[in-house]
Amino acid sequence: MSASTRIATRYAKSLLDLAREKGSLDVVTDNMRHFQASVENADLRSLLKSPVISTDKKQKVLAALFGDYNEMTSTFFRIVTDKRREEVLPDIANAYIEQYNLEEGISKLKVTSATPLESSAIEAIKAKMLAGGLITENVELELVIDPEILGGFVIEVGDKLFDSSVASQLTKLRKGFTNNSYQKNL
Repeated sequence: MSASTRIATRYAKSLLDLAREKGSLDVVTDNMRHFQASVENADLRSLLKSPVISTDKKQKVLAALFGDYNEMTSTFFRIVTDKRREEVLPDIANAYIEQYNLEEGISKLKVTSATPLESSAIEAIKAKMLAGGLITENVELELVIDPEILGGFVIEVGDKLFDSSVASQLTKLRKGFTNNSYQKNL
């Protein structure tokens, strides 16, 4: 585990414990989910990592962007930036959500398909994952449409990946033909 991962995990645990203790768990979790989605923006990530931009400016930007957050979350952001650890904020948000999901027994299931799946297919996938012990009853489902997989679907559960996409099958077939030892050399 890297140093930044350890730092992020500790900060996330502290915020989670404090939010639970103060009865603000739901609102702080919503703030962290929103922040987690927001830091997908490359400009915001660059701002947080920049050694050139002062801590005061970073705090002002965070306050302007996330000023409507719960007081506990806003104060937490200020403390982290005061300690010059703002570049770890995205990792803290990820660690917070992971710890929250683990404590609450929430499984994450991501299903990628070429076209939208019918609800019966989604329920069948969830039932199969539940029967296999890969998810819990409490599932956070993310559906992604990616026409490049051509057909079939890709399922991600935790650190496991189940790829039954047409694109993947074609790639395997292509590799099989190029590695064919029974092919006549002309």
